[in-house]
Amino acid sequence: VTLEQNGVTLRGYPALVDEGETVALRLLDAPEAAEHAHRAGVRRLLMLSLPDQTRHLRRALPGIDRLCLLYHRIGTCDALRADILQAVFDRVFLDDSVPRTRADFETRLREHRSELVPAAEALTATVGTVLERHHAIRKRTGGSVSLAMVNALSDIREQLDGLVYPGFVSATPADRLEDLPRYLAGIERRLDRLEREPGRDAEPHRAVRRWWERYLERRAQHERKGVNDPALAHFRWLVEEYRISQFAQDLGTRERVSERRLAEAWDEVR
Repeated sequence: VTLEQNGVTLRGYPALVDEGETVALRLLDAPEAAEHAHRAGVRRLLMLSLPDQTRHLRRALPGIDRLCLLYHRIGTCDALRADILQAVFDRVFLDDSVPRTRADFETRLREHRSELVPAAEALTATVGTVLERHHAIRKRTGGSVSLAMVNALSDIREQLDGLVYPGFVSATPADRLEDLPRYLAGIERRLDRLEREPGRDAEPHRAVRRWWERYLERRAQHERKGVNDPALAHFRWLVEEYRISQFAQDLGTRERVSERRLAEAWDEVR
C-alpha cells in the first residue's frame, strides 16, 4: 500500500496483528515484519474462531504434565502449553502458506479443524522425546568436568541452548523439529566417545566450530538489521547435519554434507 504524507511517498505492508484476545489490521513498514506478524495474527484468528477446540487442547494436551516436569528448567508450564498450541495450529492450518482472503481462511477452517487432536498427539510425542533426551544430556553435562572435556562440553551446552529454548516448539520449522531427537542422539554419541577417548573430540570439534561461529556472527548482523535470510536458516541446519557427520556418523544425515557443501551453502547467505 502506497501512502502520501507531507509530500513524501510511504509504502506500508498490511498484516493482521495478534493483540491477545483480538486481532487488528495494521500497516507495517517492512515486508518481512508484516509477513511474520500476519502469520501470528491469522493463527490467533483461527484460535478465536475455534474457542471450544482451543480451550480443550490447552487444558488437555496429551502428556502435558510429564512434559512440564521435563521443561521446568527451561520455562513455565503455561508457556510450554501456549508454544505447543501455536505449533499445532501452524501445522494444521498454516503449513504451506498463510491465507490472505476470507474465502481461503474459511475453507481451511472447515477442511482441517478435525486434524487438530491428531496433530496435537503427534506433536506432543515428538516434544516428549526431545525433552527427555535434553533432560538426560543436561544431567550428563552438569557438575565438575575434567580439563580435557571443558571445550567440548561448552560447545555441547551451546548447541543444546540453540536447539531447546523457551518457544522452540513453534519457532522450529515442523520438519526440523522432527530432526531434533536425532541431533540430541548425536550429542549422546559424542558424550559416549568423550568419556572413552576425550582426545578424539578436538579435531571434529574444530571442524564444526569454524562454521558455527561464522553462522553466529552473521545471524547477529541480520538480527541487528532486521534481515530474514532463508539461506542462513538453511545453513544453520546444515551445520547440525555436519555435527552428525563428525560425531555420530551411524545416525545418518538428512542431506549430503561436507566442507564443500557448507562452503557452497555459505555463498548463498546474504
